[in-house]
Amino acid sequence: RWLGSGHPRGELDRVVLHWTRAEGLRELALHFNGLGIDPVDKLPGVGDLEGELRGDAEAFSLELPEQATTVQFPHVFRQPFMLSSLAGTLAFWSQDGNWHIGTDTLDFVGVGYAGSARGEAMLPAQGGPPSLDLYATVDHADVPAAKLFWPVNVMPPATVAWLDRALVAGQVEQALVLVHGNLADWPFHHNEGRF
Repeated sequence: RWLGSGHPRGELDRVVLHWTRAEGLRELALHFNGLGIDPVDKLPGVGDLEGELRGDAEAFSLELPEQATTVQFPHVFRQPFMLSSLAGTLAFWSQDGNWHIGTDTLDFVGVGYAGSARGEAMLPAQGGPPSLDLYATVDHADVPAAKLFWPVNVMPPATVAWLDRALVAGQVEQALVLVHGNLADWPFHHNEGRF
């Protein structure tokens, strides 16, 4: 549904595909430019990506050279993330029916903030929120940029309004964030996760 309704676009420069009905996917390698897709339902949108995707029946690797792009999560965050720089490598693999997305280092620079993230997200086969084992560093951030990161789908509207009014100025010089737990329980009630 995402591919059908998200209006995928972009240019494939190089494509290698080895697939058989008996064995399934044996090899996939493609280089792309200007890749984008609109958000659909709870799935994100992304614009103007360049990179290389390689994989087989067991796993995929997505290499993203340093570039500007836009990432949208309209059901979670109020505004798109306009990134002047995004770079890193992501790995995707299936284990016990669940999909895993991992990265060693994903560097990002946006309007008023910069940092990097590493870790893994597990998307349950039965659907629902992912589990995260994620470590992120914020190299610098303007406090008004923090409003981009309020997850409006899980925070009470009164809390969002209070944070919008309360945090108006200042700078974060450095921050470290560690998230370990299932986002179904955000903000990790009953001590079942860690933030």
